[in-house]
Amino acid sequence: MPSLSLGTLKSSPDERGNCHRLSIDALSSKSYESITTYQAQIYSNNRESDPRDRELVIAKFAAAKDVDTDRWAQCELKKSELARKVARKFNEFIRQVALIRPRTCSFEGTRIDFVKSQTATLDSTSFVHRKRKKGDCLVFEDIVEAFSHFIDITGNVEIESRQRSRSRSRSSSTSRRSSYQSNPIPIPATHRDRRRSFLTTIENRRDSYTSSIESITPPSYEESEFLTRLDQLLGTHHDPSETQRIRSLFLAIIRNGFNLDLRPSTSFNNIDDDVTVECDDRDIPYSLLQTFVHFFLCQTSGQAVICGLKGNKNNDQYKLTTPVIHSLGRHFGERDGGEQAMRTVLENHRCSQICRNLPDVFSVLSQASPSHTFNWQFV
Repeated sequence: MPSLSLGTLKSSPDERGNCHRLSIDALSSKSYESITTYQAQIYSNNRESDPRDRELVIAKFAAAKDVDTDRWAQCELKKSELARKVARKFNEFIRQVALIRPRTCSFEGTRIDFVKSQTATLDSTSFVHRKRKKGDCLVFEDIVEAFSHFIDITGNVEIESRQRSRSRSRSSSTSRRSSYQSNPIPIPATHRDRRRSFLTTIENRRDSYTSSIESITPPSYEESEFLTRLDQLLGTHHDPSETQRIRSLFLAIIRNGFNLDLRPSTSFNNIDDDVTVECDDRDIPYSLLQTFVHFFLCQTSGQAVICGLKGNKNNDQYKLTTPVIHSLGRHFGERDGGEQAMRTVLENHRCSQICRNLPDVFSVLSQASPSHTFNWQFV
């Protein structure tokens, strides 16, 4: 640690009630949209009761200039505390679901924890570092080893994970295609007749429905889940307009007397015995975190949604750093994108099987109303 560094004398108390001082490396930093991070050493003021003397932590400063650093730091602490509070409830929720429905819950024994954030005030500054001054507030937290990005601030799975998933799906689809070409599977005449009859029925009804049937009558939660499985079945190589037409046709069929069971084990027996819409949580990247996003929205009664989930995973245990929270009233700092950002996250959200135990995300959002202050009574 270089001698030219930023320093603090006292921090907010940690979980054990102990305060610390930091020595922050002023010559090594990484800047992001709303924060600048530094490596720091932590010194306990009570070495006998706290063994964390001289451990490394991450110190965070507000990246924007002319920011009320005290207000910014308090906002970061609120985000950290809210995430930790909801995570504790979520872990208990998962435990209860695993006990009641062991066949549908594959998350037994898994946990989500967030690193606790603390705040401190600069007492000494390096003369080579002109961006920081005495009295500036900062936030610090433990370093998370094997750091990974899971879900970004738009609710999407991070790019590396998506690329790996796509490469695997391309290779598997190529192998299936080559296998089919070399060993074509004959389709029995009864299946062909059944499929021809079903498609004829669809064509006869097609003109009765418009392509905007979803906008006229929004799909229910069960129908939304069904459409998600249908999109997975169709894949991404279809023309968007053709995909929309197929979605509308199936919605019209469901709503006009065709008895299609929408449970996860459902298969389209009227089309082909080999075509199914089974949804397995293993097909959803980070399905536990996706469920947590859904649970967080419900716990805040539609006032806020969590994203920007990053940290590490070890033996089904997630240890995450301070997340990004979007809220209707934009109560959570510079990265809080408000209602529009919330809708983007929810549009990219993929429900797991456990999400069936929760209300539909857009129904929860539609019943919420923005307020000038965040209602902490929700959680």
